[in-house]
Amino acid sequence: MAFAVEDFHDLLRLLEQHPDWRADLRRHVLTEGLLELPAILRELAEQMRESAAARARASAALEALAGRAAKREGDMLELRYERRAPAYFSRLARKLRVFGRSALAEMLDDAVDAARLTEAERQAVLHADLVLSGQRREDGADAYFVVEVSVGVGVGDVTRAAERAGSLTKLGRPAVPVVAGEWINPEAIAAAQAYDVWQVLDGRATPPRGG
Repeated sequence: MAFAVEDFHDLLRLLEQHPDWRADLRRHVLTEGLLELPAILRELAEQMRESAAARARASAALEALAGRAAKREGDMLELRYERRAPAYFSRLARKLRVFGRSALAEMLDDAVDAARLTEAERQAVLHADLVLSGQRREDGADAYFVVEVSVGVGVGDVTRAAERAGSLTKLGRPAVPVVAGEWINPEAIAAAQAYDVWQVLDGRATPPRGG
């Protein structure tokens, strides 16, 4: 018996009226593989979401690990410059001495009490990576030396050194800003020249204007 177009339309109307028949029809018309396809696609989508989340967690963990490694490297470099200050900064001054944190804090507290520094200036100088005292070689004057240490020296290091040294000059001595590290970017070199900041790279000292 032939299946007419009208019969097909009747079938569609019956399926609209009886939604539960559609599942039975699919089971008879479609192969088992096609019937399972929606579930497979849902499972695949869930696996992709889980994989993306896992990659994001791994990336965050790696970034945090690299950040800790960079901080440790910076801390070690700062310690190296502190321990070898008389050698690394000998071109700048003689009779160099590193300020301990307690001695520096006491000196700055006295300056605040005498209204020579603001509390904000005191805090900024206390956060300097290294503060030294010595006799400046160019004229023998007693001076302070404010050093910002970073593996890669940037403009921010230069401006911090200049600002903190400017605060220390209020105590009655010249204060020399210095940046120290392993390398310096071109923008920081230009800033160092503009702000009269010494550069000490891998132990070699260069004055603000070169030479």
